Amino acid sequence: MHVHILGLGPIGTLVAHHIRRTLRPPHIVSLIHKNQERADKAENVLGNRILAEYSGVAVPSTGFWHEAFIPSHPQTPEQRRETFREHRNRAKIQSLIVCLKTHQTLPAVGSLYNRITPHTTIVLLQNGMGMMELLNRELFTKPEYRPNFVLATNTHGAWSKGYMHSVHAGIGEINLGIFPPEYNPGKDGEKVDFERSWEKKNELSLDDIAPNPNIVQERVKSSGKEEVNLEAEDRMRRFKSLRATIEMLTRLKSLNVSWRPMRQVNTLMQRKVAINSVINPLTTIMNCPNGALFHHREAAQIAMKLCNEATTVFYQQHRREMKRAKFHGENIGYRPFPRELLAHALLYEVKRVARITGSNYSSMLMDARKGNDTEIRSMNGYLVGIGDKCGLPMHANKMMVDLVGLRTRIPLISSTDSLSL
Repeated sequence: MHVHILGLGPIGTLVAHHIRRTLRPPHIVSLIHKNQERADKAENVLGNRILAEYSGVAVPSTGFWHEAFIPSHPQTPEQRRETFREHRNRAKIQSLIVCLKTHQTLPAVGSLYNRITPHTTIVLLQNGMGMMELLNRELFTKPEYRPNFVLATNTHGAWSKGYMHSVHAGIGEINLGIFPPEYNPGKDGEKVDFERSWEKKNELSLDDIAPNPNIVQERVKSSGKEEVNLEAEDRMRRFKSLRATIEMLTRLKSLNVSWRPMRQVNTLMQRKVAINSVINPLTTIMNCPNGALFHHREAAQIAMKLCNEATTVFYQQHRREMKRAKFHGENIGYRPFPRELLAHALLYEVKRVARITGSNYSSMLMDARKGNDTEIRSMNGYLVGIGDKCGLPMHANKMMVDLVGLRTRIPLISSTDSLSL
C-alpha cells in the first residue's frame, strides 16, 4: 500500500507518524510538502523523521518518502487534459489523506489531479464542510470518474513545536464515514451499499466494501482457476484502495479511529461545524482565548443566535433529504432529527468546548493575526450557503463571515503599538 499525506500541520504530522509506525515496509508513506525546500529540509536536515510529543516525551518515526507540489489555481478542463497528457506516466495515487485547511485544498488537490483516478481514495480530515462537493464541482465533474471519498471528524488536540514536530495536547477520536458513490457499478444499476451489514449486525464489514484480495488470491492458487465473478472482480478493483484505507486507518488504535455509518459521521460533522462557527469567529473578532468568551452575557446571546440558525438549516436539510428519499422510493425508514443538533444542545456543547480548551487560541484567530485567509467560508459560510438554498435568513452567520473577513484585512493592533488620536 502507498499512502500520501497532504497537509503537514499538527494533525497531518500526527496522523503521518501513527500511520508510519503502523504500516511497516514495504508499505510506503509519502509526505507531500508545500515546496521543494521543505521537502529537502525534512529529508536531509531533519533526518527524514517525524517527532510526535506526548507529555514532554518526543517519539520518532522514520522511513518516509518526500514529494513537493507548487500550489496553483484550479485548472480549466482543457488545462487538466494537457497536464494529464504531460504527466500520464507519473505514479497514480492510491490513498490520499488531506489534512489541509479548507481554503488551501482545491488548488492543492488540483495540482495532483493527473495522479488521481476513480480507484483513488481521498480522506478529508479537515474542519468545516462542503469541501467534497467543491472538489467534485470544480475537478471531478463526471460521477463515473470520481475518486472514493471518506469524510472524517477529528477531536484530537495538537500543535506544532516545529516543522515535522507535533505535540499531542489533547486525546480525542477520529470517526470515518464513506460517502456513497453516485456512480454505481453494480448489476442493473443496483446501488453500492458499504453499510449493508449495519442493519443486520449493528457493525460494519470490510467485505461490504470489496472482497478481500488476499482471500481471492488464495482461492485462485488453491483451485487453479478464477472463482470470483466479473462483478466481484470489478468491485474489488474499483474499491480495493478504499477497503485498504479504512482497514489501515482503523488500526490506528492510539488515535481512537472508528469507521461509522455515514449518517452518524455527518451528524458529528454538522455539530462540529456549528461549534466552530461560534467559537472561531467570536475569538477572532475579540482577539481572545476560547475560555474568555462566556464570562460575558453578550457572548452567550450571540452564540444562541448562531446555534438557532444552524439548527434551522440542518432541520430543513433533514426534511429535504427525507422527502427526496421517499420520492425516489428509497426504504430508509423514519429518521428523527438528531437531538444533538437542537439549538440548546449545540449551545451547551459550545460552552463545554470553550471551557475545556479555555487557554487555547482558535486556529482562525491565529490565521487572522498573521493576515492569512481563514476557514470562515467552510464554517459560517457553509451554513449561509445551505440557508440560501432553503430560502432561510442567516443574519448572524452572514455577519460573522463579514466581520472575520474585515478582521483579516485590518491588522490586529498589539498592546505595544502606540495610538494617536
